[in-house]
Amino acid sequence: VQYFAADVRDEKSFGGVIDQIYKQFGRLDGVIHGAGIIEDKLILDKTPESFDRVFGTKTESAFILFRRLRADSLKFVALFTSVAGCFGNRGQSDYAAANEVVSQLARRMDAKLSCRIVAFDWGPWEKKGMVTPEIKRQFEARGIELVQPADGRRYVDEELRFGQKGEVRVIYGDGPWGRLSVPTADHRWPLLIDAAFRHGDDGAYEVVKQLDPARDLYLQDHRLDGHP
Repeated sequence: VQYFAADVRDEKSFGGVIDQIYKQFGRLDGVIHGAGIIEDKLILDKTPESFDRVFGTKTESAFILFRRLRADSLKFVALFTSVAGCFGNRGQSDYAAANEVVSQLARRMDAKLSCRIVAFDWGPWEKKGMVTPEIKRQFEARGIELVQPADGRRYVDEELRFGQKGEVRVIYGDGPWGRLSVPTADHRWPLLIDAAFRHGDDGAYEVVKQLDPARDLYLQDHRLDGHP
C-alpha cells in the first residue's frame, strides 16, 4: 500500500499523482473515487463559498480523474455517490447536486470507455462516513435504513465482479425510493399538471409535458435575450 497526498480539486496536484502512478507502475487497473465533504445547511444559511467546497470536492476531482485516466489498462472505475443525488435530502442541496453530476458523468464515461464504469448511489452507512447521530435520527424517521459496513463491502465486491457493462448506476440501501409510485390523474405534482405518464421497462416511467410560458410561469424567470 502506498499513500499519496494531493488536493483532488487541483489539476496539477491530483493529476500529478495519477501521472506518477503511471510512470512508476506503467498501468492503472482500477479506481474507486470516494472524494466528498458535507457542510449541511438550509439554502437560506448557505454561503457560496461553502457550496463551492462541497460541490467542487466531488465533481472537480471526478472530472480531473477522467481526463487523466488511460483506457488501455483500465478495468473498472467505481464512483461512490449518494441517493441524495436522486431524491434530495434536507440541508444538502450542494451535496445532492454534486452526486447527481458525478452519476451523470459516469453515464457519459461508460459510453466512451470499454471498461466497467459504475456509480454506487449509496444510502447512509452505519458507523461510517458522514452520518451523525442527528442525521441518523432523520433517516430513521423517513424509513431509510443504514447500510451495515460488512454488507457495503460485500456489495462493492459483488458488483465489481458480477455487474455488467452498461449497468452504470446502482442504488444500495433500503429506503422509501423502492416504494415510489407513478403519479396518476388524481395525484399530480404542481409542475406536472397536464403531463402524460407512461410506464417503461424495469419499473421506470416517462413523463412528457409540453412547456408553455403562459401557464408555466417560472419559465419567465429563465430568459436568454428575452426568450424563455
